[in-house]
Amino acid sequence: MLVLLLLARLHAAYAMDALHDDMRAVGPVAVLGEVMASAAQVGALVDAELSLTKCVACSPGASAAPPDLTAQWRSEGVEQFSIPVGNRDFVAARVAAMAAEHAAGVAEIFALPGEEVQTKLLLLCL
Repeated sequence: MLVLLLLARLHAAYAMDALHDDMRAVGPVAVLGEVMASAAQVGALVDAELSLTKCVACSPGASAAPPDLTAQWRSEGVEQFSIPVGNRDFVAARVAAMAAEHAAGVAEIFALPGEEVQTKLLLLCL
């Protein structure tokens, strides 16, 4: 929480939130690399490490990635906390894939023996 509060103070142009050890910063793309650099520095103060392989950046209004974000850039969109955010085609494809996964799971549950009603109900609730 202290890291998030300090980052919000250092980069007031960004809206920031976090869930567990994952953080999201929404703001001007041009200086997002600076926010990530600050996150690495401030995180190190509390023995936290920024994992660049988990970092992604996206902007529907940007024509290209800023030079300091090329490795993290996703032009179509990103998934945040399992929610697709991006252009229409990206979101439609991700939602279709999720729906197909869920349909396959439901089919497997219904394929269980008829006497397993309680198990089926429990699995459907999950």
